[in-house]
Amino acid sequence: QHQVAFSAALPTTATIGPVNVLYPLVYKHVLSNIGGHYSPVTGYFTAPVRGIYYFSFSSFCWTGDGTSGGSLYRNENQVVSWYGYSKSHPISGSNSAILLLQAGDMVNVRLWDGRKISDNGNKYSTFSGFLLSP
Repeated sequence: QHQVAFSAALPTTATIGPVNVLYPLVYKHVLSNIGGHYSPVTGYFTAPVRGIYYFSFSSFCWTGDGTSGGSLYRNENQVVSWYGYSKSHPISGSNSAILLLQAGDMVNVRLWDGRKISDNGNKYSTFSGFLLSP
């Protein structure tokens, strides 16, 4: 019986970006990491076994900070994304996916080139996942 689940938030009280690369986000504030397969150092989740996994993420960007956007990646493949723009209001975004992963597959969230993401102590920007069925 494999128990695999994690949830983590961006630790920063500032804004990340705009970046000039596809920037891997590192969610350093770990809320839970059952099984220890999420790394708060790299921001990557590594699948311990072949199985069906669920992932979700949320993002936040302050008013006037520009454009927010990025994607969930499996290995080097873009899976699902978020995008938001507003001059006058804070923006948030989220998405989720159910994936069949092989043992050793790596999943993370990356901020797009030229985009921003923000947070504060409220933990708006999060990344979570769990094993549904091996």
